[in-house]
Amino acid sequence: MTFRVYQRGALVGTTTVVITRESDGWRLQGDGELKGDFQLTMPQLDIRYDEAWSPRIMTMELVAKDDRAVVHVAFGLSDGTTRTDVVRPDNATWGSNKVSADAIPLPDLVFGAYEALAARLASATPGQELRAFIAPRFEAVMSADGVVDEDVPTTAGTLATKRWRVTLRRPEGPSPMEIWVAGGRMVRLDVPREGLSVVRQDVIWGRGQVQ
Repeated sequence: MTFRVYQRGALVGTTTVVITRESDGWRLQGDGELKGDFQLTMPQLDIRYDEAWSPRIMTMELVAKDDRAVVHVAFGLSDGTTRTDVVRPDNATWGSNKVSADAIPLPDLVFGAYEALAARLASATPGQELRAFIAPRFEAVMSADGVVDEDVPTTAGTLATKRWRVTLRRPEGPSPMEIWVAGGRMVRLDVPREGLSVVRQDVIWGRGQVQ
């Protein structure tokens, strides 16, 4: 599935996600590129989850204008920590974080990872609290504030979705978001704080045109 990324209405990038059902859980793979203010390329995203969409292993590669890093995270170690390795061309760091076993990896600007949030919201209830790991830095609480039914126009016809309001409680302040979910998959994600919209490529919005 391909998504287009907009910032304040201007197209600034794309991200592609493939989800595979495996014998012991799920595998999410993808890539992406952001231009404009971001200038960020993600050649690789690979996250493995168990049956309940709790993470086990994550690898991602990020390339910025003056930086390149491969981040590898192993979740749910026996001592209750998460092992995080960050490898750059000229150095490498190894560390650990206290991260809940069911925390959803949501690295900044890695929008394909929000497919796991969509999967978890498929069985969530308003008022429920989830945990997110803003890899590789910190864990944060995410509250599921409310949900409404909303029909979304697509090139194949109208799609029935659940539009969730969620709030990610970051150290620098709360970040409210909206995420549209259909069949456990993400259809659209809005992050007003950053002026960002991540929209599935078949969704029609704005004067009946595919954006």
